[in-house]
Amino acid sequence: MELTVMNVHEKLLDAFYKVKRDVKTLRDLVRNQNETVVTVQNNQKALLVRIRKLETELMRVKAENNKPAPKPRVKVVEKVKVVKETVRVAKKREYVGAKTSMKLHDVDCPFAKNINRKNKALFKSKVKPFNLGYKACACLK
Repeated sequence: MELTVMNVHEKLLDAFYKVKRDVKTLRDLVRNQNETVVTVQNNQKALLVRIRKLETELMRVKAENNKPAPKPRVKVVEKVKVVKETVRVAKKREYVGAKTSMKLHDVDCPFAKNINRKNKALFKSKVKPFNLGYKACACLK
């Protein structure tokens, strides 16, 4: 392929058209971005004006609230409270421990009823079995 003056001229024109098209595209993009910046600036100014108005309103309301309120008149009435002493006796609970699994159950727990007699241990409080290493069943939690 020989480079002739016509070929060089055509290629040069084509390159200039492409450059011109790219410059127009970039110019449009810059114009759109500038419009967006102006819109954002206008919105920011409007918001700042609104913030200043709200701040002045807040200061006015705070000043109104700082005024001492009139003291209401209070009538003093004495009431005597009658107290009855009652003593509740806690229900004695018994606990069953499984020697093989080292679990502690309430006597009424369905799992406690499944424990074999030779593996059962009866306790009157929670303290002793926990000290022996028993873990609490879900019925005790």
